[in-house]
Amino acid sequence: MLQEFTVGNFLSFKNPVTLDLSTAGITEYPENVFEVGKKKLLKGAVVYGANSSGKTNLLRAMSKMRHFVLNSSKGSSQDEIGVSPFLLNPETEHKPSFFEVLFFLDGERHRYGFEVSQEKVHGEWLFENSGIGRHQQDFQYAGADL
Repeated sequence: MLQEFTVGNFLSFKNPVTLDLSTAGITEYPENVFEVGKKKLLKGAVVYGANSSGKTNLLRAMSKMRHFVLNSSKGSSQDEIGVSPFLLNPETEHKPSFFEVLFFLDGERHRYGFEVSQEKVHGEWLFENSGIGRHQQDFQYAGADL
């Protein structure tokens, strides 16, 4: 179950932004809350805002992360990754895009993410909650050309 999704330097997101499905003390509508371990999460969320505020780009970022996870092993080292960094600032247009999720699997919390540019993976990580509030590193990869 997803707890958080974070994206940065992708499409209209210059700085990292996070969609957080934690209840954060919400007490109304208890039927829309469930517990995973000691965490209370929302069963669903609504994203709303003005036109051009990033709603569609948030969905595109989630879709891009999903596509990358499911298909990155199928491509060749010559394939472009297909990310679009924030282009309205010359400092960010050549920096990698950032994607990360916090999720629960079999009651254990995990943090998985990666940084990618059009040409290569700059880093990838997976941490598992050790049950005492700290994370155990399952793997971390500091980039190399694909």
